[in-house]
Amino acid sequence: MSGFYPFDVKPETFYEKGDFEVVYGFSGSMGGWRVGMRWKSSVEGKNGYPVTRGGEPCYFLISEELAAGFLETLPSLGGSKDEQIKEAIKKLKGENK
Repeated sequence: MSGFYPFDVKPETFYEKGDFEVVYGFSGSMGGWRVGMRWKSSVEGKNGYPVTRGGEPCYFLISEELAAGFLETLPSLGGSKDEQIKEAIKKLKGENK
């Protein structure tokens, strides 16, 4: 993958609604576990927006200081990933290393 792709492997999707997604994954180049978001599709291309020059998905990464608080809002939506989100929050807060 290009240098613009922040995750070491494909991130896990924690929230998906329409063309918007929130993901969680490990990024060695960004210092650990990170939360990102992006639009999954666009009129211009199948990989959504934004994409790298090579057409790979690009994510807006949420600041480390805000990531756990941001994820705390997701379980209230009643999705199937609630337990995984709670574990990710613990990891981001340093409670589960």
